[in-house]
Amino acid sequence: MVYYPYPDYVRRCMRLTITRSKNSESLYVIESTYIASKHSSRVVEKLGTTDALRLRLNGRDPIE
Repeated sequence: MVYYPYPDYVRRCMRLTITRSKNSESLYVIESTYIASKHSSRVVEKLGTTDALRLRLNGRDPIE
């Protein structure tokens, strides 16, 4: 068990991150955690590239 001196100051948030390369865009779900003024983040799930998601969503834009 990890003890934090300020247990009331814990904040978690989820965000969608788009990483762009020369050939594609990938979407990731990121969880950010702030505990007593320290920050950490982790990848919860890789959703895939925008092209692959567009095929799964029947042509709809995955970013909207």
